[in-house]
Amino acid sequence: MDDTFDDINEHSFDDDGSDNGNEDNNNDNNGNNLNQVLQARDDLPPGPGHAVIQQHATGGQQAHLHQEAMISSQDHDFQSQVHVVTRPMVGPERSHIPEPRPQNVETEESTCSICFDSWTNSGKHRLVSIKCGHLFGESCITKWINQNAGGNGPAKCPECNLATNRRDIRRIWSKSVVVMDTVEKDEANARAREEREARLRCEKELANSRLAYEMLSNELTDMRKKHDRQRALKARYRAEVKQLKMVYPEREIVKHFSYVTARTIPITARAPVATQYLAYRQDEEMLVYSRQMGEQHGIAKVSMRDFASTYHDFIPVHSKPIKDVRCYTGQPGINKAFILTASLDKTLKITNALSKQVLLTYVINSPLYFVALRFCALIN
Repeated sequence: MDDTFDDINEHSFDDDGSDNGNEDNNNDNNGNNLNQVLQARDDLPPGPGHAVIQQHATGGQQAHLHQEAMISSQDHDFQSQVHVVTRPMVGPERSHIPEPRPQNVETEESTCSICFDSWTNSGKHRLVSIKCGHLFGESCITKWINQNAGGNGPAKCPECNLATNRRDIRRIWSKSVVVMDTVEKDEANARAREEREARLRCEKELANSRLAYEMLSNELTDMRKKHDRQRALKARYRAEVKQLKMVYPEREIVKHFSYVTARTIPITARAPVATQYLAYRQDEEMLVYSRQMGEQHGIAKVSMRDFASTYHDFIPVHSKPIKDVRCYTGQPGINKAFILTASLDKTLKITNALSKQVLLTYVINSPLYFVALRFCALIN
């Protein structure tokens, strides 16, 4: 096939371009050329294709001839048409013409902002940058700097008005310049960073919650064990007392027990009020005593079952020292938490030890030193 193209390329035209005297010869030559093209077409593999035939003129003059011919064939080897294009040669030998590269670059991203013409890789309008980083054609930015530099100071960048001069011009060797929009990428990275920080905070909170849960679970287990021991001890004591009551009279039961000090609870009081008033609730096994904390006067309760759990349970009640404390024992099982207190502030108060709230307040005309609690009510 290459020999066929070489034979076709050897055909030339006269320098004067006249075809009057050799019209028949030209027609014969054209016919021969067409036959050679058909023969070259037969040598091609089956399927659609394009053959490019380039000719050049002898004697140094190029003949600008553009001829396109669509040749149809009924042969069984071809199922479509062959597109034959004839173009002039640029030199004595055939040169390879590469396919044009698709232009995906935006116009405003590949043109000079001064002259709005495309940048080049060489020549006067080649791609350059200045100190601020903006891109221009070299001839345009040089002319701009020369025209704007003067008595008012150095020239400024046409884009950002940053001072610049000819020494700041830097050439850039690049086939194409594409500006990538990173706004969405930066936003996505920021969101990812926020999500990562939130996840780390959640993981830290989860770890702290698990640690607190384990500590509370262990504490609950210890309290349950302690409660079971105390309940078993209480049941054993009650069984012993019940057996003694069946054998001995109640007066003689005390003789069979020896009292020892189980625990000492220090109670401090500020002078001049050093007297503490106590009250005991037998069914609840709770000891209540008056106490002063700072300028507040109130009551503190201590469980005989567990001294440490309620020792610091302070309830502020009065503004002056308390002179007497009584626990309600009229009906066991009802209103167990009622505590009556009398104070020098001329008030009488009933407090709920469970909710730590003052329920009733009675104002008296004189200071109180003693109080008694008795249940009384109407029949209905």
